[in-house]
Amino acid sequence: LEYVLDKPFITSGWCPDIQSEALLVNSLRSSESSQDSVAPSLRGPLTLHTHSSARINDMAVAPIGEQVVAILAGSDGRLTRVRLTTPEASGISTDHIQVECLAGGGMRSGRQLASWTSEPIHGGACVAVDILPDTLDVVCAGADGSVVVVSAHDAGAPQPQVLCEASSNTEGIRTVNWISHHTFVTAGMGSGLHVWDRRQPRTKTQSHQLHYHPSPKASRIQCVDVLRSRPHICASGAENGVVSLWDLRHLNTVVRSETLESQSPVWEVHFDAFGNFTPADDTTGGSLPGIMACSESGELALVANIDTSTPCVVYLFNDLSAINSFHLDPTTGQDILCCTETEEYVHIRQTDKQTSLL
Repeated sequence: LEYVLDKPFITSGWCPDIQSEALLVNSLRSSESSQDSVAPSLRGPLTLHTHSSARINDMAVAPIGEQVVAILAGSDGRLTRVRLTTPEASGISTDHIQVECLAGGGMRSGRQLASWTSEPIHGGACVAVDILPDTLDVVCAGADGSVVVVSAHDAGAPQPQVLCEASSNTEGIRTVNWISHHTFVTAGMGSGLHVWDRRQPRTKTQSHQLHYHPSPKASRIQCVDVLRSRPHICASGAENGVVSLWDLRHLNTVVRSETLESQSPVWEVHFDAFGNFTPADDTTGGSLPGIMACSESGELALVANIDTSTPCVVYLFNDLSAINSFHLDPTTGQDILCCTETEEYVHIRQTDKQTSLL
């Protein structure tokens, strides 16, 4: 799930009635007052069907003015590029959204999406993708261990820059996130973080191996989020319920880790854009926001003060089914949208005094 400024939020989902994957675009019409407890209503969804039965494994979204660019990573090793032009009015019907899909050297309109890359860019499925909003550079990781960078500015078929061949990386990559214009971080089976520099193709510049304590056994990292105001700081969530804070300037160093109560897999982490920044020690160089995480057990938790000696975990919401994805409103961080395994949307609003389930 992606929440794009005041634009519609976007999810990917399986449509069993037509046996195909689809991109779902919903318009969220919120109440006028931020203190209003009335639940917002959904307008939509606008359903955009993919070109084949390939599964959408990951999605990256970048707002550009009145447009939104979405990059979809397919299980067939191909990418799909979608451009949405949304009306200025908030909460307007999704019928007014213009949809264009870049394929075959031109833009196509309609609700049937075509593949952006005519040939697979990986030997296996595309498993993770991220996009830089200011340059539209896209980094994509494959199930075969390969890593490529393409430009979403390309009008024709993209020319991939191969940073890692499938044969030279035996670790399965689960997630990829841009750090800067030239560097990005990956995580996967190696139970640690790897930082890459696109100016040095096929060469890892750093390797951060994380071993959780008190257990010496490492666990696979499922998700990563980079703090954009200080990109050397990132958060991660692992399959054993551990949420960690990293300083990428120091090799083999994790600042601190906390374990969720359920110890179940963490599916997504994000830095909290709403809460007050917590005191920090000299390791990270300043105050840091808390880390939000969702889990297989249905927890939505806020790990506060993780960069201090007195961290605490606050549970904002607990569902009966897994929370597979969530995203915060990037303008204020006040609104949180979650997607559950039972195909429900959950909207949570943060205020100075409380957290409300809408």
